[in-house]
Amino acid sequence: MVVGVVCQELLYREALESLLRTQSWIEFMPSANEPRVALSQYAKQTPEVIILMEESLGDEEWSMFSALKTLTGVKGILLTKIGSSNSRLEANVDAIHRREDGATVLFQLVRDVSRRSTRQGFFVSELGSRYGQRPHLTSREMEVANLIAQGLPNRRIGVIMGLQEQSVKNLVSIVMRKLGCENRVQVALKLSGGVRTSSSPSSNGDE
Repeated sequence: MVVGVVCQELLYREALESLLRTQSWIEFMPSANEPRVALSQYAKQTPEVIILMEESLGDEEWSMFSALKTLTGVKGILLTKIGSSNSRLEANVDAIHRREDGATVLFQLVRDVSRRSTRQGFFVSELGSRYGQRPHLTSREMEVANLIAQGLPNRRIGVIMGLQEQSVKNLVSIVMRKLGCENRVQVALKLSGGVRTSSSPSSNGDE
């Protein structure tokens, strides 16, 4: 089982990494210490479970994690302190671990959340069955396609993926061409299984 950690506190992160490595059934996926960079790395190579330290994450990082969870089905465990409560953050993860609860509880949570059903690969497999063949999209292009389907503008997609806006525009054009779509609305319809219509409004640029 592949597990990643998003934690800005270096010493705590190293301690958590060492703890995870004591379990033979866990493969730790290294990443940058800076949460935003770590989430961008996990978007490219996604672990099965991500452990997130609450104090290390701001609104931008939580938005990135939410998008990653939607796209890949990755499971999230929130590390927090006893007495801490944030319903918005807790709603975005699959389990809560109070740091005072200890390693045994954490290991059990990792096992439990990893066994739950996942949406990983949903759009790829569903597109293949709905349209007769699997579209030849790279993993990055599929990530862009899913973000388009969520109605996100190029600028926001760039923030989530760690790309320049012009790079996003180029990827959007490639995705539309490969999926045979004329605009962003048709991309969303195609991914959701809707019928493509010529009357859909054109919105190729940043919105």
